[in-house]
Amino acid sequence: MKIKKYRFRFEKSLVDMFLPLLGWGILCFISFGLMLPLFFIYILKVVINNTVVEHYNTVE
Repeated sequence: MKIKKYRFRFEKSLVDMFLPLLGWGILCFISFGLMLPLFFIYILKVVINNTVVEHYNTVE
């Protein structure tokens, strides 16, 4: 019985995420934390939209 193996791969780099995260951090600070729920939604959306499930084979 062969077991299929999958892994998650995130396609964005930290450099691509730096400016948006900095901007959201500044917004959260200026709004005294009122933007935090929207920031968490933004982070979840970015992670879900940029994650790929890929199949890989191992040599046995």
